[in-house]
Amino acid sequence: MNKTSVLIIDDNNSGLRLDIFLSKNHPDISRASIQAQIKEGSTSVNGNIVRPSYILKAGDKVISGIH
Repeated sequence: MNKTSVLIIDDNNSGLRLDIFLSKNHPDISRASIQAQIKEGSTSVNGNIVRPSYILKAGDKVISGIH
């Protein structure tokens, strides 16, 4: 079963790449797998599909279906 997570970026995570941020939150999943899933559209930031290299800003709303 896929689970969707909604995360609001705080100052501590501002400036991180999206794929790095998600790999820290999903240590059991490889970063390459996370990047592939982002490219497939499993994750949005502020309602927009973005690239794995998107730089997060404080207040960004990340909706992720990484599994």
